[in-house]
Amino acid sequence: MKKFYKIVYGIILFCLGFVLISDGMERYEGVQSMKTLRPCPSSPNCVSSQAEDPQHHMEPIPYAGSRDQAQAKLRTILQIMPRSQIMKDEPGYLDVYFRSRIFGFVDELEFLFDERNGLIHFRSGAHTGYYDFGVNRSRMRLIAEAFNAAK
Repeated sequence: MKKFYKIVYGIILFCLGFVLISDGMERYEGVQSMKTLRPCPSSPNCVSSQAEDPQHHMEPIPYAGSRDQAQAKLRTILQIMPRSQIMKDEPGYLDVYFRSRIFGFVDELEFLFDERNGLIHFRSGAHTGYYDFGVNRSRMRLIAEAFNAAK
């Protein structure tokens, strides 16, 4: 009888894991216009350069030169990052998925290029869960540092 319960428990855990992972496969369109990204939810697993509250806010990434040059530079950085996949690449907009190493949870990063002010606005948020243990903020710091260091 104990073996039966272990099997049932294993099946339940497997199904729960599958649901959590497949839930991250949903596609969220975040651009509300070519000027604003979708706002972060109240959960702490999201950061955005357009958020007004300190819990979610990060500064946008400044760039010099043309939008196309900045977008190409950012695209190159994103392509070499592990577990990244560019989902949409349009003039002035990038949508990128990152998957966590172990469970495959999806974080979506969106970049919106503000040509007028020479800024890259972004939103980085988890598709599932509540806490992200600062992963989105850390990843965006790393991307901003790599962008500023690249020539």
